[in-house]
Amino acid sequence: MVAVIVVAALAFLALVTQAGVLRAQRAHPARGRMVAVSGATLHVVDIGPRDAAGQPIVMLHGASANLEVMRQPIGERLAKNHRVILIDRPGHGWSTRARLEDSTPEIQGWMIEEALAKLGLGEAVFVVHSWAGALGLRMALDYPQRVVGLVMLAPVAYPWPGGVGRYNKIVSTPLIGLLLAYTITLPLGTFLAERGARAVFLPQRMPDVFAESSATPLLLRPREFLANARDLVTLKAAVAEQAPRYAAIKAPITIIAGDADKTVSTNIHSRPLASTAPNARLIVLPACAESDRSQQRVLIW
Repeated sequence: MVAVIVVAALAFLALVTQAGVLRAQRAHPARGRMVAVSGATLHVVDIGPRDAAGQPIVMLHGASANLEVMRQPIGERLAKNHRVILIDRPGHGWSTRARLEDSTPEIQGWMIEEALAKLGLGEAVFVVHSWAGALGLRMALDYPQRVVGLVMLAPVAYPWPGGVGRYNKIVSTPLIGLLLAYTITLPLGTFLAERGARAVFLPQRMPDVFAESSATPLLLRPREFLANARDLVTLKAAVAEQAPRYAAIKAPITIIAGDADKTVSTNIHSRPLASTAPNARLIVLPACAESDRSQQRVLIW
């Protein structure tokens, strides 16, 4: 009897999850074009004048997010005078990836490089946030002809003490992760997502419309939740491998971080990077976290 009840409960949660996936996807449809690359299909939104002066701007989002986080508030405002390319990283938003294991900045970098080549894009300035800080640095190392400048918002750049949360490790476990992702993650996450987002904004106040305007419900879909967890649990080793090469980056780098950031420590990541990369400058915003005024400062830059 206990086994029957457990199976019935899991089946019910699986149905609730699928209904939630359909609801989230109807509420937040793809806005751009799909670009097929080796091992993935990337969702790309191309806005702003194609003939704008200066290099195009490529914007890459961090973990637990999609391109809407970069489109609002700064992408659309930059697009008034610049060509702006927004990309859902592989496995996030409306982008797919064939293998969960393709989670590192190196692999995602060559997928994005292939997509930009297919778009006919030349050199560009990259605006990267949080997890994508490691991605932007990797692309600057691997594709210096593409990355002519980096604007980094609270970037991850170096290994850090501790891990990335026990739940991410559990979800990355074979079979157990699949079971959790396709049953309880979406129902439970629906109640917890907004609370978690508000914590990231502290000590600032999260805008009331942030969760909906940034298409946050898409993150709770099983395949994206699994991809996000895999990205997080493999990131520490990836930055440990690439960090010794940062002194070789020739592109100018502007780093914008908040000294109150509890998610991506400015002292662990931004300050050491600014002292290592030869053409880097650091702007530290007092009493700010990673997701607030650091994005607005890009408009000044």
